[in-house]
Amino acid sequence: MNLKKLIYILLPVVLFTGSCNDNKTAAGKSIRKNNLAADFRANGLEDLSGSQQMKDIICQNWDYEEDAAEAGLDDPSSALDIVFRGYCIFRDGSLVKDPRGNMLAGNWTIDDKSKPININFTFTNGEKESWQLAYLSPERMKLAGRGEHVNSFIELISGSYRHINHREAPFHISNNGWRFKPVKPETENEVKQRLKNCIRFFILFYNDQLNSGTDKVLFTGLPSCFKWYGGAIYLQKEKELDNKWVSCFYNREQAMKAYLVADKLLSQKYNWPKNESNWLKLNLAVLKQMESRIDSIQ
Repeated sequence: MNLKKLIYILLPVVLFTGSCNDNKTAAGKSIRKNNLAADFRANGLEDLSGSQQMKDIICQNWDYEEDAAEAGLDDPSSALDIVFRGYCIFRDGSLVKDPRGNMLAGNWTIDDKSKPININFTFTNGEKESWQLAYLSPERMKLAGRGEHVNSFIELISGSYRHINHREAPFHISNNGWRFKPVKPETENEVKQRLKNCIRFFILFYNDQLNSGTDKVLFTGLPSCFKWYGGAIYLQKEKELDNKWVSCFYNREQAMKAYLVADKLLSQKYNWPKNESNWLKLNLAVLKQMESRIDSIQ
């Protein structure tokens, strides 16, 4: 079936006719303009830009278009906490809502046996969302609300790619357990492991940015005690420490234990790749060294 036909049989919502064309500025169109990732599959990614399979297209990262546009104007290294909503939908049935905000984990199902097609989200905190699929292309998805969300619409954009192994996706829930506050105080080893998992997340995040060929990297909304620069990694000053990162620990005292480990890590000398001009590769190389050394930090 032609993709255009697939799109327009979903839900004939007049409100969307002005923006249902193939917008050349959508994330999926611009993300590869420098052709930095010519062979997606070799990098563990699946290119969805030409897909005509509805369920394949749905299973990727989706950002609210208005939030992504605002975040795109921000300094990439900024820790400014702005609203940046979205959904990460995976083939294993798992779901993450607002990975750059107050992250929620859950599951998703789709009812495509009748029209309109319904997508249902169920989250671990008991919240539920039900949406009608109004428009779909590899770079855009538009959802019309049902139930308590009736008369609401959201417009989402994507990079039109996903990880072949979803466990290599930085926002998969298996890579984000460190972001959820523990229910009881943790041991020093558990606190260190939480920091190690944080570093692992950013290794996956940097890898994702490199392999997808994005032309702008946004750290907006991601909890961290680090400050990222081109070819440099610094520790945030204690008085400026990201509250979102502190909230990943049982309390501030335990967060400061992790902060001390991070400080010791960054005080060590690292091998920066010589003759490398790509700052993502430079920072990634050091993050991998930090991950390998953290267990030896006392």
